[in-house]
Amino acid sequence: MFRISICYHHPDDPTAFDEHYRRIHAPLVDALPRLAGYTAGRCQALTPTTPAPYHLVTQLFFTSAQDMRTALASVEMRRASKDMANFATAGAITYWSEDLDLPLRDSATTTVSQGD
Repeated sequence: MFRISICYHHPDDPTAFDEHYRRIHAPLVDALPRLAGYTAGRCQALTPTTPAPYHLVTQLFFTSAQDMRTALASVEMRRASKDMANFATAGAITYWSEDLDLPLRDSATTTVSQGD
């Protein structure tokens, strides 16, 4: 699986950001060719003394590198990228990655310690 990650910095107006993202930007993302799926999540810090580094992180999933390249070269991606100027005024970090094929432990033999 290949993915494009977009990490949105904290906007000055989170309500306006979220509204634009839901109503306008998400449908543009959904129209990307070869998109296998996507997620968007509002970031929360794991510790109360450290703020989350981003307001929202979106991940776009593609089944192959070619599918990802097709989406990146598409008019739909240009529309979505251009729209970012309308709501992501604090900027964003974008990158792509390829998932690693890591073995999972057998859950039947894995025990969880209550004190950890």
